[in-house]
Amino acid sequence: MIGNNLEDFQYEIVEIVDVFDNYVDVKFLALVKGFKSVYMARAEEEEADKVVKICASEHLRFSHQIPTFRLTEERGGSLRGFWELDPAGMPSYLVCTD
Repeated sequence: MIGNNLEDFQYEIVEIVDVFDNYVDVKFLALVKGFKSVYMARAEEEEADKVVKICASEHLRFSHQIPTFRLTEERGGSLRGFWELDPAGMPSYLVCTD
């Protein structure tokens, strides 16, 4: 059975590092605790800077492009290098509401 409720699916936020003819290099991102739209490279059991190749045949996995900017000196530099995503550009089911 194919689901039609978008909230029932699992989604990942990624940084597209490089684009090639046959694949895209990405880094998986994770929400920074205490923020609703600040993301950092995910570091569960894997290196924070690990790049994953996604084959061209799987490009449909990228359903949205979200406007972002890289943080610099916010919070005394503790968020330097993290990504601030534009909540207005995020699908509503991905935006934290708590």
